[in-house]
Amino acid sequence: MTKGWKGESKRHSEVQRKSNKVEYKKKIGAWVIETDLSIYDESLHHNTNPHRKYDFKLVWKTPDQELMHQYKQTSGYAKNGLKGFERWKEIAYELQPNYRKEFLYKNIKRGVGGKVPIIVEEYKEDGSVYNFQEGRTRSLIAKELGAKRIPILQAFKRKRPDDY
Repeated sequence: MTKGWKGESKRHSEVQRKSNKVEYKKKIGAWVIETDLSIYDESLHHNTNPHRKYDFKLVWKTPDQELMHQYKQTSGYAKNGLKGFERWKEIAYELQPNYRKEFLYKNIKRGVGGKVPIIVEEYKEDGSVYNFQEGRTRSLIAKELGAKRIPILQAFKRKRPDDY
């Protein structure tokens, strides 16, 4: 079992108060609560701003559950052209540059350090899934390293005040 997968906090809403600022927990084992996608990180960093674009929920899934979630977001043409789920996973892995795969292997295997960007699933204002794939390689590597569960940040788009 890789260090850092169990025993970590499951609640992203756990906060520390310093002065009047509320801060989210920054790390979960190898994973950092950063996405490397500015559209989400803006809302993460300003989580008390009533005008932020997203609310978040941290969930734990098996790597296979997350891979299937991502596969379902793939367009029908791409699915048919790849001849199924297994081929889709192979292509997702092959397309990633070697330096990126090495970085992910090293940091997920160590299980500490908070250097791997967390995987994001986006949901629309009505709660339906937004067709967005992100995190395939991280899910594949975590599975290969024997991770039972991985943290997933679900981003729920907020209604804008003028939408009410």
